[in-house]
Amino acid sequence: MKKEIERKIQQVSAELRQEKDALDALALECIKQGRSLAEDENVLRQNEKVDTLVLTELRLREMLEERESEQ
Repeated sequence: MKKEIERKIQQVSAELRQEKDALDALALECIKQGRSLAEDENVLRQNEKVDTLVLTELRLREMLEERESEQ
């Protein structure tokens, strides 16, 4: 079970890096065009994806810590 959680953390971390890069690119483009980040639907959607992945990674790390403390 511990190995599965560690593998999932690696997968989520990799996806999170990609989604953060995509968010940065969207934000940069928005800034270049003089648009508000808070009003850009693409930025908001991408930010939601990043938030979800951050929370998923946090929960997985907490699960891993619980497993390790049980041993």
